[in-house]
Amino acid sequence: MQAVLLAAGKGERLEPFTATKPKPVLPFANKSLIKFLVEFISGLGIKDIIIIVGYRADLIKDTLKEKLRIRYVNQKNLLGPIHGLLEAKGLLNDDFLLLCADSFIRPEMIRNVMMHKNESNCLLCTGVCLRPLYHSKAVSDNHGNLVRVEKIKGERQFEAKTVIAGLGLLKKNMINKTEEFVRQAKRDEWTNFFAWLSEREKVKVIGSDFKFIDMDYPWEIWDGVAKEYLFEKTGNLIAKDVKIAKGVSLEGNVVIEPQVLIEHGSTIKNSWIGGGTVILANSYITHAFIGRECKIGPQSFVAGTVGDNSKIGYATEYSAHALGKVRFYHQCHVSGVWGNNSGATPYCSTTEGRVAGDRKTKQEIVKVKIKGKLVSSGLDGLGPFIGENSSLLTGAKIMPGKKIGPDSSIGPNVVVYHDVPANQQLILRQQLEVRPYLRDRGCKVNQGKGRREKI
Repeated sequence: MQAVLLAAGKGERLEPFTATKPKPVLPFANKSLIKFLVEFISGLGIKDIIIIVGYRADLIKDTLKEKLRIRYVNQKNLLGPIHGLLEAKGLLNDDFLLLCADSFIRPEMIRNVMMHKNESNCLLCTGVCLRPLYHSKAVSDNHGNLVRVEKIKGERQFEAKTVIAGLGLLKKNMINKTEEFVRQAKRDEWTNFFAWLSEREKVKVIGSDFKFIDMDYPWEIWDGVAKEYLFEKTGNLIAKDVKIAKGVSLEGNVVIEPQVLIEHGSTIKNSWIGGGTVILANSYITHAFIGRECKIGPQSFVAGTVGDNSKIGYATEYSAHALGKVRFYHQCHVSGVWGNNSGATPYCSTTEGRVAGDRKTKQEIVKVKIKGKLVSSGLDGLGPFIGENSSLLTGAKIMPGKKIGPDSSIGPNVVVYHDVPANQQLILRQQLEVRPYLRDRGCKVNQGKGRREKI
């Protein structure tokens, strides 16, 4: 069996992060999505892997330096995933897995699809999505064959649902159907292809109770599913040379890699601490995935993902997802998603939500500008999205769901209410009024003339 990974698209809905990188190389739990997939596929015995590349193909190739049989096919015109599949037609000589490289698909889901490969010419996998807004579900008949595809309807992302995952399996003879689809279809999309195919062939739906990530929008950059998988695989593990001071509390599932130092008064709960990291005194780490060679604290609160070689300073409250190295100085409040080499100086903050004006008991759903249009995230609380190499200076504040483009700077005490393009600098211009100053002692005010007179 072969495997085809679709990794050519630009991912404009995921800006500002895809302004500099393709979606498949964005890290989840400090490892690129496409690297997870290649490891899963090769671990199941599939050695012939074909990757369809296009936008920033060089970064994908740099990420995958495995000793595997990986062949790259360049998709010249980025017209959609099935167009990209046709570019690899000459290399397909067997049944093949078809995967979206911007998804986190557990190896158990892939193995389950492979076990059913003889039941139909085409298989489509479903899984559990924790944030199902804007996804699609598969409606099947009593025999498990796809009848139609329906969009998830709703306003808020509160309920996990079973939806279509970015994983399918096609027999070799189905490549001709993809050519027919490309000629006839108005929109080349993953779900459109399988819906169209179900009208001409039996598409077997392979259900799964496993959680997966399908990353299309910036608020879907959330790696809880990847962290859950890694903890299941590793379990509790503390290296022998870890230095843990007296009074440190370890709770729940904890993985601590070699050469970690944890000072007194700290709490580590359900977290992964990378090798060489230092946790300074009285810090609280919960449900976090911290990379290697980081420095945290003292007296910091960390929940989220911290990239390698990052720094979270004194008394900073951090509940964000980092796509690489980040740096925050003391007394910051940080949420949202932060690109590589981004950060903030002291007293900066991000805001996750605001109360609707006429509904004091409910919060307003945060909207994000996607390709020029405001789109509902379905979330009451949502931090900002900070692009690569961007920074906030002392006292800056970012409102919910706002985007800061790469290589931008937000000046001291600036409050950002609108998206900021790439390579921009926002500076607060002061208006000062200068008045004469006299001490009150020994003076009286002449109310009529509006001035002070000496007694």
